[in-house]
Amino acid sequence: MGGAGLAQVVHSLTDSQFGACFDDVDWMDLAKPVVALGGDWPAALALAAMPSIWRPSIDDAVHHLRVQSEQDLAELPALGFWSAVCGLIGRSWRLGILDEFTATVRLDRMWWHIRDHEPRDRAEELIWEGMACFELDHFVDMDVTDRALALLAEADRFIADDAVDIAFCETVLEAFL
Repeated sequence: MGGAGLAQVVHSLTDSQFGACFDDVDWMDLAKPVVALGGDWPAALALAAMPSIWRPSIDDAVHHLRVQSEQDLAELPALGFWSAVCGLIGRSWRLGILDEFTATVRLDRMWWHIRDHEPRDRAEELIWEGMACFELDHFVDMDVTDRALALLAEADRFIADDAVDIAFCETVLEAFL
């Protein structure tokens, strides 16, 4: 596992524009499955080994992790933050961590972060669609199973097949979603 696919996900999650989405302690926790997947970037190793929360050290390490992971993207394009997070919801569903209803609940939570603008890319469209599925199911009692399954399968394709595992997805879900 790991390689360019892991680098792609890590690079997107470390985008400083979205740094407020994760607490400092989250980065220490997120680094552990990254290292377990073979992400042996010095910054990931440093974050995973940090004994306490000290913001300047964590901020520096996250910045270095972004730079270091970018070097391992190989032929993969950089992935946008919302594409990675949406993809991780899809992957969590595919791995059996989330069922389709719970996954749409998570997409609805993501929607609250982007609701102030029209979707800018396919990932944001899927987040809006996930919000719609949740609300139709929850408030109108409409069966949206097929719709939810289709959008989760598409979201899963944002992430390379061998990029992440259950532990990584669970850690991101706990930290952010």
